[in-house]
Amino acid sequence: MKEKEKSLFDIFNSTLVKATKDIIDAVEKSSRVDKDTVANDRFKQHEILDRVYLIRDMFERYVEENEDVVQADSEFAVAAEKVGDALGEFYQLLGKRFI
Repeated sequence: MKEKEKSLFDIFNSTLVKATKDIIDAVEKSSRVDKDTVANDRFKQHEILDRVYLIRDMFERYVEENEDVVQADSEFAVAAEKVGDALGEFYQLLGKRFI
């Protein structure tokens, strides 16, 4: 794996992890929101599952499979596939927990 591929994936992955931690921290620190209620709120679970599906679908359609730019460069194609796979794994993890 080339250094450029690692850094693209690492940047995406660390950003996703940080955003997820920030959301969890905000919920835990909020005095207005009961953490257990949010964690078990079927509507909110559906919303996050749906949003991740939409992001994965858009990424696959408009970035990962873009033959003009991404697929024309093997480094981009490998990095895009990793990002797509990570989004797919995140979606599956959410689905296992929520459904």
